[in-house]
Amino acid sequence: MQKKEVKKTYLGCVEIGDKMVEKCINEKENLVIIYKGDRMTLTPEELKSKEVKLHNSHEIRPSTIKGGPSYRLVAFKWNPDEIDL
Repeated sequence: MQKKEVKKTYLGCVEIGDKMVEKCINEKENLVIIYKGDRMTLTPEELKSKEVKLHNSHEIRPSTIKGGPSYRLVAFKWNPDEIDL
């Protein structure tokens, strides 16, 4: 299982780098996204099927690390897991 904490939402969605999404799909691992203390768990199948196309989702972005690979953001509608009490 991979975990990623995000600091903001955009149009009700959270955005994750495509490399992390691809890694979870290829390694058949769940991705847990944390936002403001809440968690959303996506299975590899959901990572493939629940991507939301935003107007900026096709943009290739330069790495923030010098010489690092470029990436694009993959968006998912923010829908936190329900916790049974």
